[in-house]
Amino acid sequence: EIMPSLVGSEMCIRDRQLAYQPNPYHNFTHAFDVTHAMFCLIDLFGVGAVLRPIDKLTLLLACICHDVAHPGVNNAFLVATESPLAMLYNDISVLENHHCATAFKIMAQSESNVLKSLKPQDRQHVRKSIIKAILATDMAQHQTLTSAVDTHLRTRTAELTTAGKPVDIEHLFDIEAAVQRELLFVALIKFCDISNVFKDTTLADLWMHRITSVRTKRTKKRKKVFFFFLQTN
Repeated sequence: EIMPSLVGSEMCIRDRQLAYQPNPYHNFTHAFDVTHAMFCLIDLFGVGAVLRPIDKLTLLLACICHDVAHPGVNNAFLVATESPLAMLYNDISVLENHHCATAFKIMAQSESNVLKSLKPQDRQHVRKSIIKAILATDMAQHQTLTSAVDTHLRTRTAELTTAGKPVDIEHLFDIEAAVQRELLFVALIKFCDISNVFKDTTLADLWMHRITSVRTKRTKKRKKVFFFFLQTN
């Protein structure tokens, strides 16, 4: 099986933890929290029944990597300040591209490469799927992607109801169809990324305060940059 290679790779997890910055919100604890949410969906809520081992590996890796090396500011700030990252990724999903690139740089190291035992075609499949999943966490794409998932679910539900078939995860998505598999991955990682509100009130409040503090600090940074531009122009 594929899964033990991920679970047993302490080096892989350690290197990702070290690559995360000590941000109030986008830190390793958040990444682990999102990964835990994905594990629960897979193991406790029946999603695992429609996933292949390679799909489970892909989703868990995408979760643990999805905010790696996050600088603590958002895409809009990076683009507005013409940061090196924005220049590198041409203002397009700057952070998400950065997370993907950093994750695969870590996995390029032999001791942290949890994909090295896979066949070349499987490694390429996992890489592409992880990239698509992480890019889907860009909130600029939120409306487009959630609308696509919603349209699929509505259409498929109507088809299943008409055919008298059960409306469940096993019938809603055909994991062998690439487009439907990608939609399912998008739905799962986006849910896990913002799943704080579904947790115990104490945990939900903790994350709420953390994200609020991030927005307050970001506003202060924007004001400093704005006044700097005023003074230099």
